[in-house]
Amino acid sequence: MNNFENTKNKLIEFVEKKYFTGAVLKINRNKENIFSFSFGINDVDKKTKMNEDLIFRGYSLTKTVTVAAFLTLIDKKIISLNEPLHKFFPEFKNMKVLNNNEIIDAKKEILIKHLLTMTSGLAYFGNKNITQKETTVLLSEFVKPVNGEFMNYKEFIKKLSKIPLEFEPGTNWRYGLSLDVIAGVIEKVTGMTYRDFVKEAIFDKLEMSDSDFYLKDKNREAKVYNWSLVNDEPILKKVENFNFFIQEIDKVPKMPMGGAGLFTTVKDYLKFLDFLIDGKDSKGNQIISKKILKEMTSDKLKKLKSNFRWTLNEDYSYGYGVRVRIKNDNFPLTEIGEFGWDGLLGSIGLVDPLNKFSVCLMLSSKPGHNKLIESEFFAELYKDLKSI
Repeated sequence: MNNFENTKNKLIEFVEKKYFTGAVLKINRNKENIFSFSFGINDVDKKTKMNEDLIFRGYSLTKTVTVAAFLTLIDKKIISLNEPLHKFFPEFKNMKVLNNNEIIDAKKEILIKHLLTMTSGLAYFGNKNITQKETTVLLSEFVKPVNGEFMNYKEFIKKLSKIPLEFEPGTNWRYGLSLDVIAGVIEKVTGMTYRDFVKEAIFDKLEMSDSDFYLKDKNREAKVYNWSLVNDEPILKKVENFNFFIQEIDKVPKMPMGGAGLFTTVKDYLKFLDFLIDGKDSKGNQIISKKILKEMTSDKLKKLKSNFRWTLNEDYSYGYGVRVRIKNDNFPLTEIGEFGWDGLLGSIGLVDPLNKFSVCLMLSSKPGHNKLIESEFFAELYKDLKSI
């Protein structure tokens, strides 16, 4: 088994510099484990160590799961990429859009493929324009019960449809609520809750028994820490019951966000990443076709690629819910075709289909220092991977 010294030392450095209190890493090749590493402290008060059984808040790692589950419906021809969103939610029929800070009638319809590629015009929170401001208000309402009841997808999407789009669908890229709307479409098309469908389509088939949309075992919770600088010194402060974007932590939420609601372990999420190499479960059953998987993990932005500004370098574009490396010229050098995504608290998934590697790193601090992970960690990881 490779010792992955460069990778290990980089994670130790991150902890010693107090970016995180600890880390859990697993690396597979050909779906077989070649390296595991748990380092640091989970609960600073109880002095408990990081370990592979801890349940982490995945946040945007959820997006890739939602896309994979949805693409099983595309595979079965139950729904198509070019269908308009208003077919499932009529309130999206006549949308408004921002145009030089004026609100006008949208000329283009949101199609399913626009949601999968984040080119729908839907935003996240922010204060740069009215779309972001109104979306911020909606997201604050989402986590507050009214008369003891949280909103569901039907209510959420109805409110979302009243917010003007940031741009005409298919003309720009913006990280936003597109995949949460996909979760709503799943409910409309299947007649199942989003949670139940993902469990049936992904979790059960891949034996991801510790994954769900709430914290199933409080005793195994990966504690969340808030990172800050005080007098230029890094400080990590434990946050109890951290629930950003989560309606309820220890109960099944009425609306688990398709872009942020996942609770999972490093072992479970690595099973999912293994699955994304070939679309097969551990028994060799083809859960999703290689054709659709290739679609998911290829450049879908083309001429819009210049609008894809994330924490990565310009060698990357965007597929369906994942970053996709289309060139390998800039630091950190990895591999053309490598893909994956990250989460709010620093956790990251990486799949290298050419070399059959899958990598899952679980972290739990806010901010997640994602740019640091996707530069320095990736660089050291690939030094070790290329030595195999």
